[in-house]
Amino acid sequence: MTHGIIISDTHSGHLLGLTPPKYRTRREEIESLMGPFWEWWTKTKKKSYDVMLHIGDAVEGEGRKDTQGHLTTDINEQINIAAEVINSVNAKKHKFVFGTPYHAGTVADYESILAAKFSDESVDTERYLEIDGVRFGIKHVVGKSSVPSGGDIALRNQQIFDILTSDSADERCQIILRGHIHEYREIKSVDQIVCSCPALKLAISKYDKYGRKMTGGSTHVGFIEFTVDKGRVIEFSPKIYKFRTKRVYEQV
Repeated sequence: MTHGIIISDTHSGHLLGLTPPKYRTRREEIESLMGPFWEWWTKTKKKSYDVMLHIGDAVEGEGRKDTQGHLTTDINEQINIAAEVINSVNAKKHKFVFGTPYHAGTVADYESILAAKFSDESVDTERYLEIDGVRFGIKHVVGKSSVPSGGDIALRNQQIFDILTSDSADERCQIILRGHIHEYREIKSVDQIVCSCPALKLAISKYDKYGRKMTGGSTHVGFIEFTVDKGRVIEFSPKIYKFRTKRVYEQV
């Protein structure tokens, strides 16, 4: 039996990315957000795991167009922050995929440097893993829809691609994981789970221009735990941080 954790879009180096206390800014309004976030993380995750899967955008990147939301633009420091977050997972094995080039690097692959710290020399854009007999397909990018019911279609497309690119039912993935859209959404069939993963980054437009540009849809913060055993999925459980900014009406 294997116990695992799935994390995605940690965006280390951003003010709102999950950040260990020693790296955080001492700005009171930021600390009031990030302190409880880190406390929730440490209390909610298990003490240890057999394997960790990171679904990309581990670091924020240098911010070629905008650094307003950065905690630091120093890539080495971002990698160190990400490494400390991953160390706090306390997993025996670690597997990574590349995030978007905007965050993960266009000249150098920052996530290769990070993955090497955890003995993963095979980081790639898309990977197929077998964990305790269960087949996983992991990749960062998936589409997002501004239509509430439209997000399922993007995941259904991933199912179809999996069918088209596999030679037989025995080769198809049992769990397909995607990141990028910072939204937990899951579709299930008898023999397959397809989901987009929550992010480990808060969504507050005041500190994040990315959030201002989104066309709609939900944003979820958290991670996923799973247990697999001899080809069977025993547990697949999202842990969602109940963070939501309060709607405030301006008096005009």
